Amino acid sequence: MSLSGVLAILLLLIPTYFLFAKWRKHTYPLPPGPKGWPIIGNALDIPLESMSPVYASWAKRYDSGIVSASALGKTIVVIDSYEVAIELLDRRSAKYSDRPISIMAGELMGWNYMLPLMPYSERWKGHRKRLVQFFRPTTDSTDGNFVHTPRVYEFVHRLVLDISETPNEFFELVRHMVGGLSLSLTYGLPIQRRNDPLVTFADSMARILPDESIPGKHLVEAFPFLKYLPSWFPGAGFKRYASSVRWMSSDFKTRPYEQAIEAFGTEGAQPCFVSDSLSSIDTQETSADIAEIQDVAAAIFATTADTTTHSILSFIFALATHPEVRKKIQAELDSVLTDESGALRLPTLEDQERLPRLTAAVMESQRWAPVAPIGVPHVTTEDDIFEGYFIPKGAVIVPNQWSMLNNEKEYGPTPYCFNPDRFLKSIGSGADVQINPFIRHPNTIAFGFGRRVCPGLQIAETTLWLAAASLVTLFEFETPLSEKANYIGSDGKVDPAFNPGFICHPLRYTCDFKVRSPKAASLLAEMGLVL
Repeated sequence: MSLSGVLAILLLLIPTYFLFAKWRKHTYPLPPGPKGWPIIGNALDIPLESMSPVYASWAKRYDSGIVSASALGKTIVVIDSYEVAIELLDRRSAKYSDRPISIMAGELMGWNYMLPLMPYSERWKGHRKRLVQFFRPTTDSTDGNFVHTPRVYEFVHRLVLDISETPNEFFELVRHMVGGLSLSLTYGLPIQRRNDPLVTFADSMARILPDESIPGKHLVEAFPFLKYLPSWFPGAGFKRYASSVRWMSSDFKTRPYEQAIEAFGTEGAQPCFVSDSLSSIDTQETSADIAEIQDVAAAIFATTADTTTHSILSFIFALATHPEVRKKIQAELDSVLTDESGALRLPTLEDQERLPRLTAAVMESQRWAPVAPIGVPHVTTEDDIFEGYFIPKGAVIVPNQWSMLNNEKEYGPTPYCFNPDRFLKSIGSGADVQINPFIRHPNTIAFGFGRRVCPGLQIAETTLWLAAASLVTLFEFETPLSEKANYIGSDGKVDPAFNPGFICHPLRYTCDFKVRSPKAASLLAEMGLVL
């Protein structure tokens, strides 16, 4: 046969081979899941609120750590198992690190510069690199301290002092403390102890993004052509709303940035992300450099303030409704923080290993009341095969973090109960305990997976632990019995009370804070002279 004949046959066989290979790949089934309706698929089966229990029920029904559904032609794959999440989102992260296109929050409202909404791209890599550098540990750190730790101490100490003065305002004070810390770290601005206008402004902006990013909340996400409707058109209320708040996304990144530039070199300004970033770029800085710094600075606040606030308020709620747990932790704190003269001091990060009961309670509050029951969805960039199941390119991958954190095989037979002891193990025959290293830490789930894991994990953990330790050291706090009854289910256990959504905000609850001892009062008085 002539060479030209061989080449002709190869030209026919090669595309035939790839078509056959693609056909074979598609003969694998999708992961199991409920049967859908024609055209709409499972759109009516997927709730907009409290998605986690529904997805978990599917996984239980099909006895699978991975299930699937379809909605208006889009494949949705729900990961219910930690092991599956690690395999797909970590080990195969090259295929699983994209994001769904956000029409409402991203395009129409203008939040598409936010790192959590960005597609996996060179731009995303550049933004994330800046974030990782900002949240880096100190180069000589061996004790878990980070470059930002002194600022965390300052703001946590402000919080406990403010709660001692106006305990009924603890909800607002926690939110203001976390927001102020985030803005201080990002922009270096002096923050008022109460009612700082920039904190109030930024906090209101940050709460919009998670609410408008809930998958399926807006019909335009399923039918992108709707974004071209004129605002006056019937049914285009989503466009009118987006237009009315779009200015916020612009102000959110430009207003604090401009104030930071004006404040550089003035009294009260501190080193921060913006100053570090500007000093690290060439003197011939471009508008692209400035835009990237503005984008990342805004993302730092949006991705840390709201979630850390939730974590602290959830911890307070857990211990306010479980006084027996709080008393054990206070006994542990007193034994570590009281010196030979009987004087009490504030906890530090260096005390962490000596306070296993406190650390276990912090871990349990993260597990029991996760900030994001459903992880931010990923999107596949290639077809994939996993354990005989076909996962198509463009599939939306949803990590059911709530279900992973309530896995009975990992966390015991009563995962819905608040029980810090699940993270502890006894030492010898005495009453001493330590953290059980064989029980999975909730932050390996709650902060995401793979290349999309939250880069601010360490600063969030540090802030939560120090706030928790300081509050329990200084205060007795408990929910009144009349209100506690609202949170007790038919089985007698306390249920966390949260607004359902992409980020579950704790519902406002009552908590009676009282300085717990004369030693604590003396310590607070000393702090008041310093701050």
